[in-house]
Amino acid sequence: MFGFGPWEIAVLAMLTVFVFGWRALPKLFRGLRQLHGTKAKLAEELRQLLRFF
Repeated sequence: MFGFGPWEIAVLAMLTVFVFGWRALPKLFRGLRQLHGTKAKLAEELRQLLRFF
């Protein structure tokens, strides 16, 4: 995963909890999921557009 080991992932998880707070994490992950869905839709539209050229 991008060269991250288990210690780096654990540190990033702790920093995320520290910065955003435990109660804000579900809202943060929902936003990330929506962003990923939007990115996937845009990538598919771009692939379809490039097929015409």
